[in-house]
Amino acid sequence: MAKYRIIRTTEPSRFKEPIINFWNAYLTNTPSQRFEWLIEGNPAGKTVWILAFIEETEELVGTVSLLPRDVIQNNHISHGAIMGDLMIHKKHRVFGPAISLLKNAIKYVAEDSVFDFIYTIPNPDSMKIVDRVGFKKSMTIETYAKPLQLSNYLKKFLPALISDKVSPLFELCLRIFSRETYLCSKGICEEISLLNEEFDEVWENITKNGTGIIREHSSDYIKWRYMHNPFLNFRMLAYREQKNKSLCGFLIFKKKENKITIYDICSLEKKPIEQMFKNLIRIARIEKCQAIYFAVPSNNKWPAMLKSYGFFSAKSTMKVYWIDNNKINLENWGFLEGDRNI
Repeated sequence: MAKYRIIRTTEPSRFKEPIINFWNAYLTNTPSQRFEWLIEGNPAGKTVWILAFIEETEELVGTVSLLPRDVIQNNHISHGAIMGDLMIHKKHRVFGPAISLLKNAIKYVAEDSVFDFIYTIPNPDSMKIVDRVGFKKSMTIETYAKPLQLSNYLKKFLPALISDKVSPLFELCLRIFSRETYLCSKGICEEISLLNEEFDEVWENITKNGTGIIREHSSDYIKWRYMHNPFLNFRMLAYREQKNKSLCGFLIFKKKENKITIYDICSLEKKPIEQMFKNLIRIARIEKCQAIYFAVPSNNKWPAMLKSYGFFSAKSTMKVYWIDNNKINLENWGFLEGDRNI
């Protein structure tokens, strides 16, 4: 049985080549540019790399990453991390280093006090291991979908010729019962690609007046997390009540193929959110998208609002697990798609 050497580092440059080769073998859609993205730019701090090597051959056979993620609760900043990139060489998965990698990860909370909390969304294959090393189940995230073009859905139940003819009628019915149909367009909602100091004004306002767990939304974080992301092409809507008034909020989304996914929404008030929803739905229809998707906690404000806009449960859920130092309650976190390891 092979013996493994575990390395924890925030300076992984000397391991760049084996890490990228490992990604090419097991995370085939991951661009090599993600390596530099993980190293630089995160205002919350440097990514922690936990790597497993075979002692005898020095071959890389396992990885885990911890991406620093700050949140604010009761005016107190908690320094956390997103755990991701758990991958084990296929020949070393039965008696391999998975447990050792995860135990070394949670030491950053349990022993070293580097992080106040670490959270992760494990896939079905790693869920038992995550639970075994000490993570607690935190919350259930449910995906909601707003169908816009029903022809492809109806073809599952009806012949193609019939589904093409009746889908416009069903789409009209969905519009009749959706809130955006009756919501008056107010203010200025536009798609933007550049960030300025207004985003920090929004962030400052939220830190002063927001309640519960407030996620990092400084302009530096948004630029790094979304606008400079080498893997996904994010887009952003921004809303203000009048041309010369301050920014009230923004929404971050991506379009892939013919589907739109909402990743983040930042606003203290409901009105900007509703106006951005209305405009996003308009964009989706103009671009002939099949549906809009939004993953949210099943126990907070979002499900009721989404249903009023014609979103339905997509019957897809995921579990967020965490380990903490008992100083923060993540159960009240308004966890969104952008809080995942992306």
